Amino acid sequence: MDSLLIWVEKGAPDGHVIQYKDAADEFINVRPGSINIKVVQLDDDVFERKGNELKTRVHINLREALLGFERTIKHLDGHDVKIDRRDKVTKPGLMERFKGEGMPVFE
Repeated sequence: MDSLLIWVEKGAPDGHVIQYKDAADEFINVRPGSINIKVVQLDDDVFERKGNELKTRVHINLREALLGFERTIKHLDGHDVKIDRRDKVTKPGLMERFKGEGMPVFE
């Protein structure tokens, strides 16, 4: 049995198919077939993916909502993302964007 090294590009979307032409078994007088690998996105405990955007929920208490807070969350690749809402009131359901912190753009 041969082995096949598979490279999945960062940001590959759910359902993306990687095709290796002429990589399947071959027989006499028969051209080798293709191997198709389908990317299946697994759920994460912290982040939810919508296209190239990543979403997470940060729970805060009433004191933090009224007086402000500072948090650090660990991104998927391990680097820290700092949330700085010091001296700011945070209303329920607030969504804040952090440019450049989503999924890498595929291709």
